Amino acid sequence: MHLGTRKVRSAGRTSGSVEITLPVEVQALTGIGCEIILQDGVRPQIVLQPDLSVAQALFIELWEMLRGGLGTVGDIGDFALSDFNVAFLPPVTGTSARLFPTTTP
Repeated sequence: MHLGTRKVRSAGRTSGSVEITLPVEVQALTGIGCEIILQDGVRPQIVLQPDLSVAQALFIELWEMLRGGLGTVGDIGDFALSDFNVAFLPPVTGTSARLFPTTTP
């Protein structure tokens, strides 16, 4: 998803720090630790990969509550993030389908 073009600025010649003003769409990343990956090559890219382990732990905890509550119906199995289409930004269509499993019965 292309969110615009920004310039990298130096925070000081010898500090090693750089600054990038990010678009408002990624404001939710404020305070979240991110891994920074530089993909070199013909078209180099800087990738910010947020640490979502806290959110995943919350999903697991909620899943276990659902599992306990639905125990009389049947076992729903362990939580697997890959069974869901979790997205940082809402879908372009404006639907909330990202909250539901990607597989259909």
